[in-house]
Amino acid sequence: MLRTWRAGGNRRARQGAAGALLAGLLFWAGVCAADPTYGLTISPNGNDGKDVWGLNETISYTALCSPCTGTHNAQFTQAQGLTGGEGANAAWATVSGAKSATGTFTLAAKCPDDGSHGAPSRTFYVVDIAHLAVDGTPVANGATVSVAKAGTGDIAISATLTSHAGSLRAGFMSWTGGSGTSALQRTVSKATSGTTVITCRAGNGTPWSVTVNVVEVVSLLPAAGAEVDDGDQNPDTRLFYLSITVGTPVDVTVRAEPSPNLSEDLLPPTWSLSGGTGTGKLTRTFSSGAANKIVLTCSCGGSSKTTTIYVVAARFRAYAHDSLLPIGHGWWGLQLAPLGAEEILPPPQRPWANATPGYFSRDGQAVGPGELRVDGQGNHPVDVWYSWDVTLTRLTATINYARALDAEPGEYHVVLNNCVVKTKEASARAGVNITTLLDTPPALASFLRSP
Repeated sequence: MLRTWRAGGNRRARQGAAGALLAGLLFWAGVCAADPTYGLTISPNGNDGKDVWGLNETISYTALCSPCTGTHNAQFTQAQGLTGGEGANAAWATVSGAKSATGTFTLAAKCPDDGSHGAPSRTFYVVDIAHLAVDGTPVANGATVSVAKAGTGDIAISATLTSHAGSLRAGFMSWTGGSGTSALQRTVSKATSGTTVITCRAGNGTPWSVTVNVVEVVSLLPAAGAEVDDGDQNPDTRLFYLSITVGTPVDVTVRAEPSPNLSEDLLPPTWSLSGGTGTGKLTRTFSSGAANKIVLTCSCGGSSKTTTIYVVAARFRAYAHDSLLPIGHGWWGLQLAPLGAEEILPPPQRPWANATPGYFSRDGQAVGPGELRVDGQGNHPVDVWYSWDVTLTRLTATINYARALDAEPGEYHVVLNNCVVKTKEASARAGVNITTLLDTPPALASFLRSP
């Protein structure tokens, strides 16, 4: 039974194979009768089946003849400089080679020697990078582009290839730097300042690069001066001061610092610097030779820094009403220039920065409670006065003396603790040495006429 089953099975198998062969012959007879060029193909070898190639890389194509062409060998009739030939007694032929220039190339092939079955063709492309573009604007190879930092958003760096049709094989475009996986684009975030170098290459072609700077202002600082708290809790605004230069004035430089650190010619178009003297984008100057307020502002996109600088002049003045009977008067004055410079002082000191304090008997008695008045002149005329330049430190020491005296004025004594005594004490805090034999308004007036 087993041998009989095998014999019957083999017979049936042979009958099935014969039927399949007959069906195949009938299929190709019908196909070939309808289209004698059916099955004549030219196909790339590798390259993911794509027709886009790079410079100086091996390009390879095979022409394949189908059963419609009989037993004739495949032949390339137009190889575009690729070399190879027909397969020996086979229905295929392969050509290969490399191109050192971009362009569009058409291959042609035939199967029968007499060409009676037509000559199919296939076009391939050799490409390179035509240009890179930053946010749609073409740039030269090796260019540097600077943009302002922003809270959100990306900068797009895209590659445009020379003329071609069809898609690219996987990995044909190689990139370094930036973010993304697209074959023809990378991005750089505008949310963080810094420098990113993007490189791109198509196959073995010319490497391209572009440097992208995302820029912000990180500081705006003078080369000289002391910083004080401006009280606004804003790190983007800062306050400095320096004393006026007596004699030869000095030009002080203020420098804006970008991140990344760039030269002026590489700053983005939105970068601006105002204030001070000059037209530079990174530096300005101001003179220390005159009392002045200088406000500088540097901005770039969403980042901005404002720096205020006071060149201050501090003075101490002494005044006298030169009279003994009726009783005269002595008082002093404080001056801080320019206008508004008191903002460099702590708030409790500011009301005294340009005051003219004077000491009085509160009740008008020869001996009794004293008081300090901010308007220390009262009803007395100014017969003589003198002014001294002092340092800001001396000025603030005199302010603190006046504040303490205002808080605890003590007892007034027409001879021992009068207005002239307090004027002399104040002058000592200012570093001014007022010397008189008597603590009387006439004696103070005499000194002020010839200090």
